[in-house]
Amino acid sequence: VSYERSKPYINHLKTLGKNILVAKGNLNYRSGYRAIHEDDLQHFRRSTMSMLGMEHYITQSCGVSSLTELTAKTNAETSDRSTGNQHLLRPPRIGIATRTASRRVHGAHNISSLLQDELDLKYRPPVFLMESLSFEEQVELFANVDILLTPHGAHLTGVPFMPRCGSVIELLPYGYDWNEFFGTLTAMSGLNHSYIYLGEDPVAETRFFHKRNRDQEVRSADICVPAHRVIEAVKIQVDHWHQCCGSAP
Repeated sequence: VSYERSKPYINHLKTLGKNILVAKGNLNYRSGYRAIHEDDLQHFRRSTMSMLGMEHYITQSCGVSSLTELTAKTNAETSDRSTGNQHLLRPPRIGIATRTASRRVHGAHNISSLLQDELDLKYRPPVFLMESLSFEEQVELFANVDILLTPHGAHLTGVPFMPRCGSVIELLPYGYDWNEFFGTLTAMSGLNHSYIYLGEDPVAETRFFHKRNRDQEVRSADICVPAHRVIEAVKIQVDHWHQCCGSAP
């Protein structure tokens, strides 16, 4: 985004306080970060969406895209409050983010097709080129994806705009196990975070390259992730989404 286009957003951020995104998280390698809720970050989300004219994304419920859609489809939703069972209006929306310069996801469209077949989806998960999107378009993208498969990258600062009960599956190159960068932010946003590391020993391999000042080399590597690991990871997050939405008021 050009400086001129981003100036209103930068000025908006200055009004929210310098420490709004500072947090600590406990890392569990297998499970990633568990979701917590941070009032200040939710305030950041609401304020930013209001500034961008996206108020319809602020209040969301599982299974619908916005408060407007929720109101329009109230009669179509059936729920049994006594048993806690709820029929959702739609399945979770899965999206794949990739890049053009570095950390490209090889075979992203093939992965999308495979996910459609393996999960019996009525749609093919869209593939997004993050560099081609304006800031506003990126915010709208995050607001309309429940489960995001994505390489590690600065675009993940947009995760606070994702809907409730959402999940991020971060793809980390060999020798670059820096999942805590966005794992904590994801948890602060009330979302689940998991990651697929493309190596065997993340601690040792990351230390090897870091000691040799080769971080830039490994962080720029393209992503070629085994299909079976993607399917397994997405299925886990789909289950989490259903569990979260089923218990949501």
